[in-house]
Amino acid sequence: MKKFWIVAVLGLALAGCGQKAASSSSSSSKPKTVITTKQYTTAQLQKRYVKIVDAVVDPLDLASYSKPTAEIKQAASKGRQQIDDLQLQLADNSSQAALTSALQKLSKAAEAMLTAMVGKDQGTYNATAKTFMTQTNTIAKTYFNGSIPQKLSIYSQRMANKTSSSTGSN
Repeated sequence: MKKFWIVAVLGLALAGCGQKAASSSSSSSKPKTVITTKQYTTAQLQKRYVKIVDAVVDPLDLASYSKPTAEIKQAASKGRQQIDDLQLQLADNSSQAALTSALQKLSKAAEAMLTAMVGKDQGTYNATAKTFMTQTNTIAKTYFNGSIPQKLSIYSQRMANKTSSSTGSN
């Protein structure tokens, strides 16, 4: 019952704030532009770095387990949407310009790789994958003490083991 009461009071308070805003905005005929900027810390930017990398690794993981193409395409599409959202966040960042710029370039490389992943051209996929991995490693070394996102590390290790076991059995 207490939870309901707190929620009700908060709801009324927010509704009251909304009414004030509505009445003050209706009295003004000029449209107002609000420019928002963020100042992300290194840790907050690192979380975005991990999200970009994870968005690429998720469909790669599915492909490595020979999941259906439709499932891989769906994961790639979801990854592109996540990256689009992250690009908007990075565009609003006004701190750490070099790291932000590097993450913006990485997000573009990630989108290119996700698009190529579900395409038909193996050469394009190989080129975009190389670009993405190079940028991922450079950012890790330059800004995050060489720390690679966990999903990528696990995926890479699993693929290395898979490769070494298949070459060892020949």
